Amino acid sequence: MFTLMVNVMNELPEGSGIVFLTNAAYIQNYDKTPTPKSANPDLILQCIEAKGIHKSISAQLPIASWSRV
Repeated sequence: MFTLMVNVMNELPEGSGIVFLTNAAYIQNYDKTPTPKSANPDLILQCIEAKGIHKSISAQLPIASWSRV
């Protein structure tokens, strides 16, 4: 997912507003400085760098509109 995010941020024109929808909660921390325990710290750093050229970027979990019975 981080690879996709980096590619999208690098391909879209500067100043774009981007929303990534994901079912992986850890993706919401794409813009936090990686720790020694972080997976893919190189990709997280690329996300942080690419984020700076866009108007807004967010990663959100879609909300389910149904309930279990």
